[in-house]
Amino acid sequence: MVLAFFLLSLIFLGVGLTVTESNAKYLVSGYNSLSESERRTIDIKPYIKYFRHFHYFLSGSILILGLLLYYFVSKNLSGIFLGTYPILAYMYFLWRSKVHTIQIGKKEKAKFWAIFSLLCIILLLIGIMFYSSMRENKIITDNNIINITGEYGEKINIREIKSISLVDSLPDISIKMNGFALETIKKGLFKTQSDETVKLIINSDQHPLLLITTEDGRKIYYSAKTNSNKQLYDELRMRLNK
Repeated sequence: MVLAFFLLSLIFLGVGLTVTESNAKYLVSGYNSLSESERRTIDIKPYIKYFRHFHYFLSGSILILGLLLYYFVSKNLSGIFLGTYPILAYMYFLWRSKVHTIQIGKKEKAKFWAIFSLLCIILLLIGIMFYSSMRENKIITDNNIINITGEYGEKINIREIKSISLVDSLPDISIKMNGFALETIKKGLFKTQSDETVKLIINSDQHPLLLITTEDGRKIYYSAKTNSNKQLYDELRMRLNK
C-alpha cells in the first residue's frame, strides 16, 4: 500500500512536469485539435499554470494524506482513500477548468460533460464495491450445509469437507486473481507463492484463522469480524463429527 502511494505521487508529479506552453498544442485535449490561427486567439497560459499546480498539489497530498491515514488512522481507510481520492480530485479539476473548456468550443463542452459523468459513475461503482465487499461474510450452519454469506461466499455440504483447522497465518500470497483486498480485509481467489489457488474470506485481522479444506483439495481461509474464530471452529468441528 505504501509503495502505491509513492508510485501514484510520482506519476501525478510527472504529469504536472510534462505539460508546458510549448507542448500544449500536442497534449491538451481540445486545444490540440484547433488550427494555428484558432490557438492564437486563446490564452493558454492560465490553464497550463492551473494544470501544473493542480498536479503538484495532487502529487503531494496523495502521498502525505495517504501515509498519515495508513500509519496513524486506519490501513483499510487508506486503501479506500487510494481508490477514491484521485477520482474526486479529477472531478474537481475538470469542474474548475470548465471555463477554459468553454472558451475552446461546444464540442469540447460536450466532451467535458461526458468525462465528468463517467467519473461520477466510476466513483459510484467504486463506492458500491467498497460497501459490499467490506460487509462481514458470516458463517451460518443449516442442517448439513455451511453457508458463507455475502460476496465471494459459498455454500458447502458437510460431506464435501475433508478437514477444519485453525492456522496462525495465511500462506504467502503472490497475486490476487479475482476479488477484493485491503490491508486487513481480503476476499476472493488468490494465488500463493507455491502456485496454489486459495479462497480468502478475511473480514478482519483476527487470529488464528479458520481453514476449511474440501475433499477435492480446495482451501478456504476465513476470519470473522464480530465472532470468535475459535468458537466458530468448535461449532463446525461438532457439526463435522456428528
